[in-house]
This record gives sequence, structure tokens and C-alpha cells, in this order.
Amino acid sequence: MEEGGEEIGSLIRDFEWIRERLAQHIKVNFCESTPIFLYNTHNHFRQNTIAPVSEGVQGFSEAFKSRLVIPLSYSPRERAHLIAHEMTHVFQFEVLYGGAWRSPRLLKTMAGLTPLWIMEGQAEYISHQLLDLKWSAEEKMLLRDAVLYDYLYSLKELQNFTHLYRNSFLGYKIGHYAIETLSEIEGKEVNLRLLKGLRNNLDPVSAFSAATDEFTGLHDFDIVWQKKLKKEVREFVKDRESDQKIGEELSGGDFHSRNAVPDGKGGFYYVSDKWLKNEIYHRDVSSKEKKLPIPDSFELVIGHNFDRIITYAPQVNLLVFIASKDNDYYLFFYSPDSKKFSRINLEEFNAPRSPAVSYDGNNVFFTAFKDGSRNIFSYNSLNKEFTQITFDDYHDFGLFYTLEGKILSSAERDYSQDIRISDPKLKISTWLTNSQSNDIHPSSIDGKKILYSSDKDEVFNLYTLNLSDGETRKLTNIRGGAFYPHLDSSSNIMASLYYDRSYRILSLNKTEEARVVFPPRKTSEKPALLSENLQPYTETGFQKPRFPYSCDFFLPSFLYSTDIGFVGGGYYMGSDMLNKHSLSLYFWGWPGLYEGNIQYGFKLGRADLFLSGSAEEENFRVRDIWGEIYDYSENIFTSLIGLQYPISSQSALLFWGAARSNDLENKTLKKKKHESETGLGIGYSCSSVRIRPFHPVRGNSFNLSAYAARSLDSSGISFEKYETSFTGYTPLFSDRLTLARRVSGGFFTGQDTSNFELDTKAANPLSSSYRLRGYSKKSLIGERILSGSLETRWLALEDIGWHLNFIWPDINVYSLSLKLFTDAGSAWTGSDLPKSKDDWGFSWGYGITLNLFLLQASPVILDIEFARPYDYENWRSSFLLTTGYLTW
Repeated sequence: MEEGGEEIGSLIRDFEWIRERLAQHIKVNFCESTPIFLYNTHNHFRQNTIAPVSEGVQGFSEAFKSRLVIPLSYSPRERAHLIAHEMTHVFQFEVLYGGAWRSPRLLKTMAGLTPLWIMEGQAEYISHQLLDLKWSAEEKMLLRDAVLYDYLYSLKELQNFTHLYRNSFLGYKIGHYAIETLSEIEGKEVNLRLLKGLRNNLDPVSAFSAATDEFTGLHDFDIVWQKKLKKEVREFVKDRESDQKIGEELSGGDFHSRNAVPDGKGGFYYVSDKWLKNEIYHRDVSSKEKKLPIPDSFELVIGHNFDRIITYAPQVNLLVFIASKDNDYYLFFYSPDSKKFSRINLEEFNAPRSPAVSYDGNNVFFTAFKDGSRNIFSYNSLNKEFTQITFDDYHDFGLFYTLEGKILSSAERDYSQDIRISDPKLKISTWLTNSQSNDIHPSSIDGKKILYSSDKDEVFNLYTLNLSDGETRKLTNIRGGAFYPHLDSSSNIMASLYYDRSYRILSLNKTEEARVVFPPRKTSEKPALLSENLQPYTETGFQKPRFPYSCDFFLPSFLYSTDIGFVGGGYYMGSDMLNKHSLSLYFWGWPGLYEGNIQYGFKLGRADLFLSGSAEEENFRVRDIWGEIYDYSENIFTSLIGLQYPISSQSALLFWGAARSNDLENKTLKKKKHESETGLGIGYSCSSVRIRPFHPVRGNSFNLSAYAARSLDSSGISFEKYETSFTGYTPLFSDRLTLARRVSGGFFTGQDTSNFELDTKAANPLSSSYRLRGYSKKSLIGERILSGSLETRWLALEDIGWHLNFIWPDINVYSLSLKLFTDAGSAWTGSDLPKSKDDWGFSWGYGITLNLFLLQASPVILDIEFARPYDYENWRSSFLLTTGYLTW
């Protein structure tokens, strides 16, 4: 509270006001306090320990502890909407997951069974209702485009937004429009009925039908809201021109291309995400294109849609942009002549955006947050100094350097954007527009006119402003939207237009300017959410964080397998509010084997420190070469201390030390053997695997580890152990067909080595990666091992919706998958590789997997496999029923 205490107090008033209004709107008596985490800078927000975030994430709420996390680096308008949106999610979590069955209910969301169009649609609709917000021109643009180009999704297609890729925001707005239409027909109380229906019903269609009076299903409702939207769009666009007809398209394809800046030679630079990552491209006068080689691990900063992304000084051939790495921001300078980059660290600035470079290349201007407002700063490359240009409460976006050495910007005033011009030397600003619309992306045409984009008529069109007489002329009258206007070397206007799902760079045809006159700004009523309109702040609603420890997840589990019988156990995960301290436990037990683990974790900067202890007891029987049978009992206790250090978001290094005790007893001969060891290990892991329960797995993973140990009764290293594995999941022809493959290997060296085991461990979801289905337990044992699996999986039936109710329990069948697989492997002792086919095990088989839900909450997997070795005639079947997940 020492730094920014007044601003935090203002925020808390806003939170409390929204919370009270939400309780009235949704009709939920929410007694629990809401943990809110505020980060002073966007850099700090991206380093939060609660959940990883990418560059475009503005804030988030999470369901495990109903925590709300936002940075302070937003304008009042953006921040108000963000708070209301995320607080709506907190109320949704309370309705959906509250109570004793919280953990199993959370699994439904993890499995993607809670429709995202409802979750995000309600959050958008309710936040707009609370703040009395109107639909923005950009929001309407997305819906309009979906209608005009015939890709308006049905609600059943918006269970999640992953298939929308870069257009995921369209899913938010379709959900928003659908919920708004539903609330107009059924009343706003339908939102609570929907949530309660989803809580008690696995099938969202059944939940929707039960919550509404006018509709029997989603299909009926789709017809109503889509018909309403299409009618509105037809009436709106009837006198407007198609976007692609007003100029020549310079970039195409189903990806976003924007913020083009001419290079002064007939070509231009622009930003595009054509390879699913925002990068800078250059297209020369002959239309040859190449990508700029931005240094690895740096991420181009896109910022707000009102911001510019790149800037270019043709006189000195210098391109400037802002990029981030490891949550730090850098100002980049690129010389196309030398093809070299240089950069300046912007570590003292909060969320820097929108660079603009002077014509001589000596000064770069940008915006950043300071003292609760986004102001303009400059960097002088000669004296290496930063200077603040503006000091007011207006939030600047979209900077542009003019011929006169001044800075054009779009600044937030009375909750809309106006254009102003700032003098870097005198540090004064003058307003150039004064309307209630959003005037953005200004650029100077000839020092006498300003070219800019504005939503004055509910569409972002292009306009010119004559600085001598204040006359405004309209250049376009389009259906979609035009952004980032700029003049090329031939005095043609280049702009980024949105139509047919994408932002596209166009060179506009020369047209007559239509003169338009707009009335001056009226004094607008301030939105209800404004701190000065509320009661004076007191600290009664503010509690300093105690970070209490609580349960995140608890799930008792069971498993039955024909190979190992009945298995019981469970998982527990807990943490404090900042996820700096965590505790996890699991226990499994089945005839002949019991194992458990407890682990404590602590965040140490970027790294994770962990302490763990595990115990395992196994009873087994061995037949020697003379046919004698011996019963054994083995008890293993292991304690670990380790450090995991992330290299990137997908890879990490692991260091650990271990102490291990092993007691082996031959019960038949009544002999005992005790071994103790200490060791050190190092590992590397890299994974892009995305796992959602009951959905096809995607991505690849690679692991490598080395471990050296010393027995307590020896003076040197007793043995070393090395292991590596690769696993990959690739779609084949369609998203329903998956090719899964795995290769694993390892070896021991030294005295008192242990053995690897290669057998039918597929029955155990916690087993190692060495699997040879169709073989008996401990079929192949040795000090060295190599195994591989290839599996084709077909998601034959999805969203089946079969409902089985045999008095008790209530069972829902969700999906059915078929698979064909082959396994191969060998385990041997000695340095020589196995040469004979008899030294290898080969098997093949097929299987079926049913994904079920028990009592509307607990997921269940029924897995049946038939496998046999290639040289055997008999099939070996395995049956598995589990409440856990098979990740292979």
C-alpha cells in the first residue's frame, strides 16, 4: 500500500461495487471472500506464480481457488471492463463448482465439458450490463464479417474455441450476442438457471433445454439468434462498399497482416501471424517477400489494437520495434543494409508499446505506464537518455512522428479516443479531434493534413483532417474496418482492412474525399463504475494477504485390471494463494504392491525447489532355472531434494539429490539383504504435449536423465543410470485420427546394478514407459533396455450422450475410441547388443476405450486391449477400468 496506495484503494472500491452488483444481477449470495492479486506492472503480472500467461493475456480468474489476477497497466475504461468480466467468472465458479464435489466437478471443466460460449458469453454480457457499455465497432465488425462471409458458427461448435485459432475472440462475441438474445427472450434470470443446469447435468444441450422455456434445444435457439443477427447485418451494410473492392490486396491468406509501413522504395514492412506467430515481413517492389530474422526467444510486442507495432525511418533505412524475452522488454533497431540488430533494455518501463522513430533515427518515442497512466517517452540514441514527454492522465496509443518533429497520438479522453499532437521539446500537447468516437492510428500526410481511422459511423473508416480549417473528410464507406493508414512512396494510401476472417494489407484506389461535418463532443455522462462516484474508501474491505493454505484438488480413485486386480488410491494437491508453497500426495495399493509419495514444493524465483519422500512395498514370486519357486518381499524408501529451472515455457533443467534404502527378503529361505545409497542426478525435459481428458493428445516430449549413486558401504561410485525417452502425438488426415509413438531406452553401469523390466505394465497408469503388451509380468529383465510403441487411435464417436441409469449409479457415456498398436523391446545384460530375434520381444494388438462420467462428475475410463507376441498363437487380453487418466 506504500506505492500506489491511492490507486489500490480506488481499485478495491471498484471491486466491491462490481461484486455487489453481480450478486444482485446473478442472484447469488456469495459469502466467501475473493482473493485478488494486483501487479504494478505488466512485467510482474507475466511473472506471477499462479498461472503462466502469454503476451496477449490481460488478466485472468482461475477456478481452483477462485482467484482473480490483473495488472494495473490499463486505462480506466479497459480496467473496469476487465474487472467486471473476471469477477463474473468468479461467480460462475461458485455456482458450478461450490460444495463437497468441487474437485470432480472441476474435472468436467478440465475435460472441456463446460461450454465456453456460455462461460465467456455470460462474462461479456453481464460486464456490459453492469457498466452500461455498448458494443464496440470492432466487436460488431467480427460478427458482421462472420455473417457476410458465411462462417457464423453454431453454439454447439463453440464448446471450446481451439479450432478458431487466431480468431478466438469471435467465440467470445458470438457467445455474448447469444446470451444477450437469450436474456431478452427469457429474462436475465436464465443465466443462473443455465449455470445450475450445467452443474447438475453433463450434457450442455440437456442443461440448456431445462433452463429455457421457449426452446427445446440449441438448434432451435441457433435459428432464432442467427436470424436476428443476419437481419441486423443486412440492414446495416446495404449502402456500404465491399472492403476488397476499394483497392488492391497486397497480402492474403487466412492470417492477420497489419501495420504496414512503406520502405520508401516501393515496398513495405508489415506484421503478420501467417506462421502462428507474429513476425515482421518485408515485401519489395517486385513482390518478393522475406521474413526478418528476429533473434530467437524474442517475442514481438503487439499491444492494444490502437497501438502501432513497427515504425520505419526511410531516410536512414532503420526499422524499430519492441520485443520481449523472459518478461523483459527491449527496444530493437534493425538496419536492412547491414542486416544487424541492436537493442536497448526497457526494464524501467511498464508495458512499453507503440514505437515511433524520428527521420534521422536519433530519437525513438514510445508509450509506457507510469503513475497510473500511459504517457509518452523518448530515447535518444546519441546521449543514451530517456525523457518523459507527457505527464497527464490521458492514455496515449498509436504514436506517429511528423515532418515537423512532433508526435501524433490517439489518447483516451472521457472513455473514447481523440487525436492530439505533442511537442517533444516544449512538452505540451494540443487536441486535434473532439468527438465521442474512437479516432485512432493518426499519420501525417504532408504536414497540413492528418490521415486516421475512426468509428464515427460504427465502422472504422478512413478520414482526413485539414489542420488549417479543421475540415474532416471521409475517404471510405466500407462494411468491415480499416486500420493503420499510411502513405506509400506513390502517395497511395496503404491500410490494413478486416474482411473474410483476416486483417489484410491493401493499397487503396484514389477516390474523391467526401466532406463530412461532425458535431463537437458533448459532455458525456461518466460510466457508473468510476471511483469518485462511489463512497469514500475505507480499509474495511481490504485484508492484507495471509496466503492461507487450501486444497486445490482431491480425488479418490480406483482401478481394476485383469493383470493386477483391484487398485485403490487417490490424489491430493494443495497450495497457498500465490502458489509459492505446494503439497501433493498420492497413494496406490493393489495385491502385492503398495506405493505412496508426498512432495513439498517452493517457488525460488524462476526455479522450483521440491522435497519428496516415497515408499514402496512389493511382494512377488520368482521361479529359478531349476523350477524352484521363491517368495520375495521388497521395501524401498526414497527421499529427494531437487531444483527445477525453466529454460523456456516448454523446457526445463532438473537437478536432484537422493537417498534410497532397499530391504529385500527371501521369505522362502528366510534371508534378508539391506542396501543404502545416496546419489546425484541431472535431467532435461522438453514438452509441447497438450493433454485434455477425453480428447486426442497433441504435441511431443523429450526427456533425458543421468544419475550416479554410491552405496554407503563403498568409497566410490557404485553405479550410474542413464535414461532417455521421446513421445509424440500427431494428427493423421483429420483431428480424430492420431499417430502416437514412443521410444525409450536406458542402461546401468557399475556394481550392484538394478534391472529394468519390460512387460505388460499397461495395466498400471503409474507405470514406467517400458511396455510390452501381450507378455507376462517381468518377461524381459536386464541392465540395459530399449523399447518402442506405435499406436494409431481413432476417435470413432464423440459427444455420444448415452445416459444409463440403473437406479444407481448414474452413468453418462461421453466418447468411444478404437486403436491398433505394436510394441517392441529388449532387455539384456552386458555391453553387446542383442543380435538374435529371440532376444527381442514383439507384440501387436487392438483395443477399445470408452470414456464415461459417473454421477455427472467423476470421469471413468474403460479400456479393453487384446495383444499377443508375434511368435505366439494365443491372444492375451487385458481389461482396465479406472477413474484416473491414461496419458499415453
